[in-house]
Amino acid sequence: ERHIAITSEERLAVALWILHTYIYERYRETPRLALLSPVNGCGKTTLLSLLELLVHYGRSAANVTPAVIYHQIDRNPQTTWLIDEGDNLELHRNAIIRAVLNMGHTRGASVWRMNKGEPHEMRVFAPLAIAAIGALPFPLLRRSITINMQRPGRDQEIERLNDAGTHWDASREQIEKWAMTCALEPEPKIPSQLRHRAADNWRALLAIAD
Repeated sequence: ERHIAITSEERLAVALWILHTYIYERYRETPRLALLSPVNGCGKTTLLSLLELLVHYGRSAANVTPAVIYHQIDRNPQTTWLIDEGDNLELHRNAIIRAVLNMGHTRGASVWRMNKGEPHEMRVFAPLAIAAIGALPFPLLRRSITINMQRPGRDQEIERLNDAGTHWDASREQIEKWAMTCALEPEPKIPSQLRHRAADNWRALLAIAD
């Protein structure tokens, strides 16, 4: 609330998404977090910086290749990817990176690559947040929880994000303790407004909220 000009409902969704990065493997889907704005200056990069302070093994990138994404996830399956400047990735034209981002939504998703003359399976199932001006390809949006960001109003006082505060470490420590002990319902009650893919996207977050 102090650093990002989004609604209270969106703040709650972001908070639940942060927590889900620690327990996402308990569920079949890990929803993408799409930070979208009509213009620059809406706080997308700041929100990604805040996410990096709190998510599980956050890795930030403003320009990234599909190979970097799946090699990092293969090396550390707990990685949470935080991608800025998504509108510069040419997702509408780059089928490979588009497929990696889409497939990583569902448990068991992987790509196969040759490694030292042998086929090697590399997992792509992992949490991911992506920021962009404008829209993202529809299949990726269907796998996402969308935060529609706007520039702060004149009556909104937004504090500069300071990533040096010890309260970030304390918050992350609390989250880690919670993740080790929490009991979550595998099939939480889903509101009737959420169906099919939308229900899949919200299942883990609703279990955490409950």
